[in-house]
Parts: sequence; C-alpha cells; structure tokens
Amino acid sequence: MRVLTLTGLLTTIALTLPTVALAAVDEDGATALLKSSGCVACHKVDAKGMGPSFKDVAGKYKGKGDAVDTLSKYVTSGPTVKIGSKEQKHPAVKSNDEAAIKNMAAYILSR
Repeated sequence: MRVLTLTGLLTTIALTLPTVALAAVDEDGATALLKSSGCVACHKVDAKGMGPSFKDVAGKYKGKGDAVDTLSKYVTSGPTVKIGSKEQKHPAVKSNDEAAIKNMAAYILSR
C-alpha cells in the first residue's frame, strides 16, 4: 500500500489541476468567439501570423497557475502591442461574458 504525505498529495493535486481545467474547454464556443472577435485574422494555432501563434502563447504561459486569468485580462484590456515596427492598440475580445472569455483563454493555452 502506498502512503502519500500531505506534501506529496498537495503536489499531485497542484500538478493535476491545470490539466483538469484545460480538459473542460468548449472548443466550439472558443473558436466561435475567436472568429467573431477577429482574433484569427492575426493569430493562427500553429503558425505565426501578424501575431504570435496560439501554440507560442501557450508556451509563454506554460506552468503558470494564473495563466487563464492573466490571458483573459490581456485580451479584454486592449493593450498596446508592437506589430513590425509600429505600435498599436490590440483589439479587445468582443464579449462581456467572463466565462466565455476564460474558456477562450483556456482553449488558447491548450494548444
């Protein structure tokens, strides 16, 4: 019989939670929001477009427990981004539905 210490159990849970959270992604809802917000005009799943690929974004946030919240805030805040040599305001996601935005962020992070 294997006995887990409290530390071992907490570590196991902590390593499993991000996977569980990403497994529950509504892909159809996420891709619909990405399309309706115009994200796919600049971002692709595996290839760099005018913006980074979703795969590159996922790599940037990999292992960060607050990745969904951080990315959700980023895509709704309209930050200034550099495209080529020009700086411009990144368009915000066209939704006020926090759950839909977090689902979209989880979708991007699961790529």
